[in-house]
Amino acid sequence: MIGRMIKTVLGWLAGLVAALVVLSFAWVVLYRFVPPPITWLQARDAINGQHVEREWVPLTAMTAGGDRGGGCQFLPPHRH
Repeated sequence: MIGRMIKTVLGWLAGLVAALVVLSFAWVVLYRFVPPPITWLQARDAINGQHVEREWVPLTAMTAGGDRGGGCQFLPPHRH
């Protein structure tokens, strides 16, 4: 009886893990074709009452050096 319950619980857990893996891959494939509606930082700003605006920029218009645009305000500046 206990062994049967353990098998049932393990079966449910395996199914849940499999479903989460499939959902994760499906999410990535979806975002390959559909742009994400909002980022976590935009959601945080919207919750705090700040204006949220998004402008798409082509990849070719972005700079190669990501730390040239001011960097993170919480970290010390990079030294080269």
